[in-house]
Amino acid sequence: MDRQRLHLIYNPMSGAFVRGLDISALRDSIRAAGWTISAETKLETDELPDRAVFKDSGEDAIAIAGGDGTLMSVLNQLAGLDGVPPALILPCGTANLLARHIHETIDIDAILGGARSAEARCLPLGEANGHLFAVAFAEGGRGTCLPEFLQ
Repeated sequence: MDRQRLHLIYNPMSGAFVRGLDISALRDSIRAAGWTISAETKLETDELPDRAVFKDSGEDAIAIAGGDGTLMSVLNQLAGLDGVPPALILPCGTANLLARHIHETIDIDAILGGARSAEARCLPLGEANGHLFAVAFAEGGRGTCLPEFLQ
């Protein structure tokens, strides 16, 4: 399938943006790879659109540009909704664990170049304490509680 239209969701407070990635440069890379940005959500100022907005939207993908926290926040919002286009995970965080796992690279241009004709795959998600996770989860006490236990 040759995908063309995407909804770009990005978090300008994610690692790559904080380190200097310019959103205009990311948009240029997206367009250079043959995509049309049909809608855009900036998570710093915009709420994530109601998940129903993505259902049968006519978009071919939802590009999520951020770190692992941003990705999981968006995926938690969209999980289980029928008719949602596939997520295109763009590594714009610090560690980018999920993007590394899925794409085996964090080269945004390489990811964008192959994504238009790539076959969508189902991402297996786990659940802990009512939240979905994709790479790992941690369990244990909060660090702020330690002084009470040490007394």
